[in-house]
Amino acid sequence: MLTRYNPFFSTKPISRNFEKSLFDDFEFENSVYPKVNIYEKDFTLIIDFETPGFKKEELKITLEDGIISVEGKKEAASEENIKILRREISSTSFKRSFTLPEEFSFENVTAEYENGILKLKLDKKEKDYPIERTIEIK
Repeated sequence: MLTRYNPFFSTKPISRNFEKSLFDDFEFENSVYPKVNIYEKDFTLIIDFETPGFKKEELKITLEDGIISVEGKKEAASEENIKILRREISSTSFKRSFTLPEEFSFENVTAEYENGILKLKLDKKEKDYPIERTIEIK
């Protein structure tokens, strides 16, 4: 049997390999995979998670050994004495973890949640030496 070649059929799995960067991430089966933007602005690392439909109480942020993880778990609403004809809204969960560069401080991590976007901010560490100085010649 001949099968017609479709060059776009298998590009998604291949392209996932090229998306890897310094930020290692892990994907778990049977979970949603929220989209993420990671960028630096004014000496602050910012990670935006797209988590529509979640309440902030359903999200959990942990930081351990330089790895920041965001988890979300949402239970499907259920009512008694109803006959379900079609169910597309169900319980869902996710977990994304990133290894963070050492130049960022893990002491003052802040999180904001607005309109389905969870925004994490980490400041760069203070350096132990002045940025600019004059060296005396002996």
